[in-house]
Amino acid sequence: MVYNENQRPVGEISFHCYDENEKSASFNIKIQARYRGKGYAKATMDLMLDYYFNEFGGEVMIDEVINERGIRVLMSYGFEKVDKTEVGILLRLTKDKFNQIKKSD
Repeated sequence: MVYNENQRPVGEISFHCYDENEKSASFNIKIQARYRGKGYAKATMDLMLDYYFNEFGGEVMIDEVINERGIRVLMSYGFEKVDKTEVGILLRLTKDKFNQIKKSD
């Protein structure tokens, strides 16, 4: 769950479908509409992706995104387009790219 400063839930973030051989997982983030654009997504992604890549041991995070806003948010964070699917756009972020971005922050 993602909480605001008053401890009210404003969204959720997770990874699932972890593949031990590929060390990859599917990414999920949802922020309620009225809380978007306030920094909750970035702050939460920083924490969760740092855990996933640097403690859990994941190497690749993927997400199939169906809306333009979601695509823009993830690409601005460092995810890259991999493929177009019947449903949306497949995006990918590697551990190396994540750590490179974090070093430059």
